[in-house]
Amino acid sequence: SSDVCSSDLSKVDQAISQLSDDDLANVAQRSRQAEADFAAGGLSQTLIIVIVLIVILIVVLALVF
Repeated sequence: SSDVCSSDLSKVDQAISQLSDDDLANVAQRSRQAEADFAAGGLSQTLIIVIVLIVILIVVLALVF
């Protein structure tokens, strides 16, 4: 189980390294906004969908690369 986790994290790291600076900045901004909204108790359904899509994107990129 530990090996699987470290392998998956390695793939995520590789996928993230493939993103452009603009993509990383966009993901970072959305992450900060989501964190602020969560802290304020105001996560909308649209924001939750965006977060899920970003996570799916990272996982797919990790599996492809």
